[in-house]
Amino acid sequence: YEGIEAGRQMKGPRALTDRYLTEDVPMGLVLYSSLARIAGVPTPKIVSVIELGSSLLGVDMWAAGRTLESLGLGGTSREELPLCLPGGARHFG
Repeated sequence: YEGIEAGRQMKGPRALTDRYLTEDVPMGLVLYSSLARIAGVPTPKIVSVIELGSSLLGVDMWAAGRTLESLGLGGTSREELPLCLPGGARHFG
């Protein structure tokens, strides 16, 4: 697309290996989905982006990503979670 004027003007990622997929999805979206699961909040769009990113890059972003389990917080309940965060429960009162 660089041969097209509009393509030369684009400022977004030019490759699938851009950090928006390789870092933000497994380290951000996988964690958000993990947190939402404990809270009982469905995240169908986040899950779709994670699945699409995994497919495009041929990497299991769920396994490679940051989850509560990978942070040593697996099995934490919804009630216990605020106590694990900076500032503790005072922000969730």
